[in-house]
Amino acid sequence: WICVAPIVGYTVQALVRELRRRAVESARRAEELLVSQDETRRLLDNMSAVTDATREISRTTDAEVARGVICSAACRITGGRFATLLEPDGDGALLMTANHGLQGSPPIRIVIGAEPSGAAVAFLNGKSYFVEDARSEPSVSQRMTKATGAVSVHFEPVLRNEEVIGVLVVGWDHVISEIEQQAASSIRMLAAETAMMIERSNLLARLEASARTDDLTGLLNRRAWEEQLPREMARARRAAHPLCVAMLDLDFFKAYNDERGHQAGDRLLKQATSAWASELRASDILARYGGEEFTIALPGC
Repeated sequence: WICVAPIVGYTVQALVRELRRRAVESARRAEELLVSQDETRRLLDNMSAVTDATREISRTTDAEVARGVICSAACRITGGRFATLLEPDGDGALLMTANHGLQGSPPIRIVIGAEPSGAAVAFLNGKSYFVEDARSEPSVSQRMTKATGAVSVHFEPVLRNEEVIGVLVVGWDHVISEIEQQAASSIRMLAAETAMMIERSNLLARLEASARTDDLTGLLNRRAWEEQLPREMARARRAAHPLCVAMLDLDFFKAYNDERGHQAGDRLLKQATSAWASELRASDILARYGGEEFTIALPGC
């Protein structure tokens, strides 16, 4: 028994240590499984948010509504307090064109180069930019931080063919150390969807403009004239101001076309409209009614 007891004790201790090791390993694997399940759930939620946003955007032709959907989805994915979309205004500044969580706040406008701005950093570099605490970050606009109440902020550039056409901004009202990888990937997908939405809205705007514009002269066409004239008449009635409406016609235009050709006739139409437009005020409306016939509205005359 004196010889056997130490051997048995050592064996039992070895078994206990092995059981403990296996228990720790099982607990670690269970924890990893829970983390993996949680990550999978968040990934599915993020993908669902992106899918819902894409589906809703595809159902609308209103660019303003689509921009709002993007901002709402960004908040849903990241848990941010607000999200805004900043786009160039053509005057060297980034202007807020949509937001979620900042309803009632004045539009944000940041002049690039005039003040520190994380949005400008992302816009100029074309890379994501995350700020853990914007209140003490010199590269972030403190004016925007105070206006939005942002603490941690993420700036995601919106790229179209490697060109930055906007910045998607997500803000939190508390400090977060970093944005989750799944959320960051989903934000990039949203930014890509935003680029396609902006391109689609620009295309629709061009198509709408072309549908109301005469291709040859660049004037309003008959359809646009018939939409604009009732507005001008209603405005004249409200203001009790006169409104002059006239028809212009180029005499012998068919004979001119037959003698010199259609290209010469097209040049004549463009020269005539250019001469008329140079004599008109900015408030006057000149439209091509059809062929060599034109219409003109002169408010206040």
